Amino acid sequence: MNTENQSIHNSYRRLTVSDVCDMLMGVKIADIMVHLSPDPDAVGSAFALRGIMEKLGCDVRVICADEASETLGFLTQGVKISAPPRDEASLITVDVASPDQLGHLWEVASGRIMLMLDHHGTGQQFADGIIEPKAAATGEIIYKIAREFLRRGVVDSLPKQVYTSMYAAISADTGSFRHSSTTPETHRIAAELLEMGADARLCARKIHEEKPLSMIKAQMVAIDNIMMTEDGKFAAAVVSREKREAAGLAYADFSDISDLMRSISGVLVGASIRESDTESKWRVSMRSIEPVDCSKICARFGGGGHKQAAGCMIMADNAASAYEMIRSSVMDEIKNCEASLAANGGDFRNVK
Repeated sequence: MNTENQSIHNSYRRLTVSDVCDMLMGVKIADIMVHLSPDPDAVGSAFALRGIMEKLGCDVRVICADEASETLGFLTQGVKISAPPRDEASLITVDVASPDQLGHLWEVASGRIMLMLDHHGTGQQFADGIIEPKAAATGEIIYKIAREFLRRGVVDSLPKQVYTSMYAAISADTGSFRHSSTTPETHRIAAELLEMGADARLCARKIHEEKPLSMIKAQMVAIDNIMMTEDGKFAAAVVSREKREAAGLAYADFSDISDLMRSISGVLVGASIRESDTESKWRVSMRSIEPVDCSKICARFGGGGHKQAAGCMIMADNAASAYEMIRSSVMDEIKNCEASLAANGGDFRNVK
């Protein structure tokens, strides 16, 4: 979605946790919106915030332009989230870096969003809120909000499911605490969540170990549709809607393919490029190794994310065109990184 003509400006406020808690105290009806193809950080953070706000007496839902994957059922508890916002609801976005990530919901949400809570380093602020790039996951921000409400005595306790949701958000976005975004603060928060009753084993099993058969089949389709540069530095699984439907698979079944591409030896940037249910509209999910910044690449197409994990939407007539559009930008970034490393007497072989 092109947001160039939307009324977005740079006068939105950066808020503190205390500011956010003050705002939430007065909300009676709310819809919490998350990004397209919602991941565990988005879903876990949103449902944790939902649990907190319910304790405040708020009528609150989590909504999205897409339905959450069945693999996230342990967080959604069977609640369907594909729905438009209510006219009377205060709107809050969680883990949304830019308007494009709201999909078609932006058309009705633009100008109505009271609060955004996000941790991505690149994107576009579109409402007052907290944007904390040093946080390993949006779940860390939600935890600080919960802790402030508990400190104030506004709520005396929270359900263990809320703590599990926050832990799931953090565990997922840190790759089970393996990614470079993991900080000492991340570990401290995770420890406190465990002390409060978060089910770490459940999160590990559901996020990092289990996959439905359809996602395993999606990996097979992805492998059959790999496009790769001659030097082996960029690999992408490019899957058209036609090929996906011929395999009897859903769009969501390909949600973790970018990690698979990045795991190929020698690859610096791995991506999944999958056509959505809208013809010629492709979702790009990208993973990289340091110091390649895939958020910069995706920002060129109106997307964003983290240095080593980002995404965007592009328009292309076919798979080859979609791949070439992304390949050109990826290789430009890789060349820039190679030049920077060489200037300092290093190369990618020395990168951890």
